[in-house]
Amino acid sequence: MRTKQLDILKAIAMLSMLIDHIGLLFFPEQDWFRQIGRLAFPLFAFFLAQGFIYTSSRKKYFSRLLLFGVISQVPFVWLNQGSELDLWQVNQIPMLLYAGLVLVVLEQAKQTDKVWLKPVFISLSLLLAFVPEVLMYYFPDLSLPYGAYGILLSLMFYWFDQKWPGLVISFIALSWFYPYRYFVQWATPEGNFFRAWFNGKDIFRYYQLAAPTYLSFSGLWSQNNALFALPAISLAQQYSGRWKMNKWLAYWFYPGHIALLVTIYHLFMK
Repeated sequence: MRTKQLDILKAIAMLSMLIDHIGLLFFPEQDWFRQIGRLAFPLFAFFLAQGFIYTSSRKKYFSRLLLFGVISQVPFVWLNQGSELDLWQVNQIPMLLYAGLVLVVLEQAKQTDKVWLKPVFISLSLLLAFVPEVLMYYFPDLSLPYGAYGILLSLMFYWFDQKWPGLVISFIALSWFYPYRYFVQWATPEGNFFRAWFNGKDIFRYYQLAAPTYLSFSGLWSQNNALFALPAISLAQQYSGRWKMNKWLAYWFYPGHIALLVTIYHLFMK
């Protein structure tokens, strides 16, 4: 995808994220803010995959993610309902950086000429995608946004780049997977990680109870709104205008808008 097309998507993602965070801080009872906000993260996962594929220097690209992940962490610990200090919250950029490192492993599956090595690298990348889930299982206070779902989104956008049938099918499958961790918590409140995640009988029972509301795009299935990222990407690919965004705006917008919203909240809402 060309730069100007990516810039249009970045503007959409930034607006979606801004609406989401306004709703989180100022209108927590109005769910539609958060539903619109579901569009943002899959677009950023898409940007990561595109950056990984097409950047001229991965070292510089990963360094920028690390830098702005650290900068963003300062205001992000206040970004929650009530805007209370929560040092266990980790912002999305370190998660994207980690996804980029997992992509390095998955890339080997695409590049290797040895057929037997492909499933090895694919399996390893999938195992690494679940590291955030392991950490959050054993450290319940820790919040790593989107967990394995977020990592898998980036892997999906990389693996199925320009392959729309696989992209659509895998994204729909991921939307079914998203609430899995909540079903795990309900089905197996105690025990070790592997016992919890492979408690298929009880988890399947929760899916049976929740499945009828799948098309509601609300409640447990609110993340289904992320599927609208696909038509947004498709439409952006048709864009032929000249509008262009400054490269650094998207980086600074993330910590900047959070700091501004949190400041406004503490000045006028506390």
